[in-house]
Amino acid sequence: MNSFSWKDVISGLVFLISLVFILWQPDRSNFIWLISSYSLSFLSYLLLVRSDYKTVKTVLVILGIAFCFVFKPNLSNDYFRFLWDGEMLTKGINPYEHIPDKLITNETFSESSYYVDLHRGMGELSARHYSCYPSINQLYFYLPALTSNNIGVNLFVMRIMILLTVLMGIFYLKKILHLLGLDSRRIWILVLNPLFIIETFGNVHFEAVMMSFVLAGIYFLMKSKDILSGFLLATAIQVKLIPLMVLPFFLRMIGLKRSVLFYSATFIGTALLAALFLRIDNYLLFSESLSLYFNSFEFNSFVVYPISELGKHLFDWYDLRIFTSLFSQITVISIAILALYGKRSTWEELLIKIMWGLVIYFLLTSTLHPWYLITVLTLSVLTSYTFVVIWTFVVFFSYQFYSHFDYHDLVYRLMVGSSYLIVLGCAVYELRYQKSALPFLKLTDQRQPVSSE
Repeated sequence: MNSFSWKDVISGLVFLISLVFILWQPDRSNFIWLISSYSLSFLSYLLLVRSDYKTVKTVLVILGIAFCFVFKPNLSNDYFRFLWDGEMLTKGINPYEHIPDKLITNETFSESSYYVDLHRGMGELSARHYSCYPSINQLYFYLPALTSNNIGVNLFVMRIMILLTVLMGIFYLKKILHLLGLDSRRIWILVLNPLFIIETFGNVHFEAVMMSFVLAGIYFLMKSKDILSGFLLATAIQVKLIPLMVLPFFLRMIGLKRSVLFYSATFIGTALLAALFLRIDNYLLFSESLSLYFNSFEFNSFVVYPISELGKHLFDWYDLRIFTSLFSQITVISIAILALYGKRSTWEELLIKIMWGLVIYFLLTSTLHPWYLITVLTLSVLTSYTFVVIWTFVVFFSYQFYSHFDYHDLVYRLMVGSSYLIVLGCAVYELRYQKSALPFLKLTDQRQPVSSE
């Protein structure tokens, strides 16, 4: 029988109040307010995950998501570009072919306060480049744009679409846990996580949407429905391109015969979905924006920034593209080794390998925004590793980047470096001693595995 305690109620109230404080704060440069509120929400989250009182946790998740619907995104301005791309599609304008800075000079847009607000809100960097969001992602922008010329209304519709997709993902996450013989209560580690709630429903980022299709694809692959699985993975790729890195892991698991069907369905599906908006004549423009993102930006990087700074000070030479290219190659090689070498894995071992592949990618990337970690957090629920949960806390310190005070860059870099040291320390501890860094999360409760045949 589920136990009830006032501790659950108090933790829940702290959880909700701190979430509201984060969502309500209109100025992301107010780092002290944000990190204090997030720390409270995260501490209460850790206490709540332990609780056996399911009703309290369910109500908290529902209320947390509901509060996100009330406020406009405050930690990211990406949603302005999302809504802009959607509006362009409603007018028959391909966002891969037209730059917002040029379109806004047209009277149709310059005389509308709505379009002017979207253009101003997305920021100078986004406004002077073509869109880099894949086709299915564009559909999530397009459908809300059909409803109105109001930012609040369109955000509401977009959040509903995200919520419905995430509910599908949670459904298949539970099914995968059942197939692996793992306790379904692990789901709370994901859905109660404040980073998951804030970034998915508050700031309308699409990592959870992508992972929902990935989870559905993995489930049907476990059930030997290879073609359906391939099309679901293709859909995930057309939300975010990251699932492309997951594909090599399945080759040895399902064997050559099934791989032909699975990979054919994945690549054909990816090509068909891409063809919704991407053509030969605009592919280079799309890839140009994508390449610019990977090769010209740096945020919260573990290795790219320190090594490039070392090169600049020792040799008076700096070229971010060289380092991003080098670490991209290291990532590809590492993933290939993880996926193709060693003994054939069980499904649980395979999912652990996939998680580690993405961890390597995020450690070596030049840009790691907090919401990116929703991908590895989702996969960690299917493993016994908890260092990713800790990562979802310390990554929030990267928002110090937006603060403005003396010695800003030094403090920001110290926070980034300390955060990675904590994460790596916990990861090494779990690998070395085969123990959870957060054992009270009850990640090791297991039932008898259920056959996936």
